[in-house]
Amino acid sequence: MEKIMSKLGTWSVQTGEILKGLVGADLRAYCLAGSEDDVNYEVHGSITIVSGTSASVIVLYSEDVGFTERYVECMLDVANQKLKIDLVNGAERVTVASRNYTLAVATEYAVDVLARIASDGSYYVVFSVNGVEQVRIEDLGAMYAAGMHGFACVGTAAQYTTFSNLSFLEQEYSTLTEVKAILRITTCEHDAEVSAAIKDADAKINNTLQNYEDAPLSSVPDSINRASKYLAAALYLQLNPLSQTMKEQAAAFNEIALKFLSEYISETHNAGAIS
Repeated sequence: MEKIMSKLGTWSVQTGEILKGLVGADLRAYCLAGSEDDVNYEVHGSITIVSGTSASVIVLYSEDVGFTERYVECMLDVANQKLKIDLVNGAERVTVASRNYTLAVATEYAVDVLARIASDGSYYVVFSVNGVEQVRIEDLGAMYAAGMHGFACVGTAAQYTTFSNLSFLEQEYSTLTEVKAILRITTCEHDAEVSAAIKDADAKINNTLQNYEDAPLSSVPDSINRASKYLAAALYLQLNPLSQTMKEQAAAFNEIALKFLSEYISETHNAGAIS
């Protein structure tokens, strides 16, 4: 587990690398990890609000010279039965996107938050729950271009939330959420294996791209994103005991990935199809 910096409340690591956030007299607890220079990343984990009113994943956290905090907070709001994305700038908090969602205490939710730079240079955040994209915000200002990530929970004193299966992934051509959607995986149980498959897929793509240009690419065209997620899905299936149906599915995913990679190379470098 990453090194966690407690900002408010009490944070401890329980057996099984489960992070526990305990609310104190301030009625809120939050902690941080990573660097203020972090960009293009994903945060994944399972959140269980054992007692309390909300829990969150924080991304793009930074402080200015006057210690004003700025960050994006993706929240499971049990009290109001909503999923929300808030922009925080010092004492100002604005909910910029939300949707109704049935939530309950003592229930585990697989949460994925993606904070990335789009191909046009703008910034966006995507909030997914149980493998399905729920809320997103786009065209974020430069003050939310980079930053640390973390976790938060709200309630009365002594209420707490647990965060498990935590992972932090830096920029890749496709995301854990995207590949899990193709594989129809809705839990965090296989995140490590899927993440490894994404890294392997991107390495294979970069190996091919190096015949035409410098790789890895600094931005991610749509065709490369699609090639990566389908190749990663194929590689994941190939790592596991396969039925004949799964073998056929892996082969189909691999074919789709090659199609998108060939499409990119053809459009960018006027080259023929690859195999």
